[in-house]
Amino acid sequence: MEIIALTSDIMFIPLIQSALSKHHVQLIESYNGEDAGLFVLDMDHKDSFEVCRKFPEKSICFGSHKNTEQIKKFRELGCKGVVARSMLKKTLEEIKT
Repeated sequence: MEIIALTSDIMFIPLIQSALSKHHVQLIESYNGEDAGLFVLDMDHKDSFEVCRKFPEKSICFGSHKNTEQIKKFRELGCKGVVARSMLKKTLEEIKT
């Protein structure tokens, strides 16, 4: 499965790569209309809302548990998953092909 990850925080790149090591993960700096089987979206990334709006059923979004307005906004889009940063690794490791 092709997975595209968007993150504003380079600290999450190794975590995403490690948790999804059995999958092909493409880390991109900005969204240009690509499609994928799954999107891993840092809610702080400038393009995440656009991607989630276009592919909510394929989007797992992560961010600060303290930013309740942001979490609500992404949940209202119908994201496949909205998780706190602390739960990201566990959530990604549970992804099957």
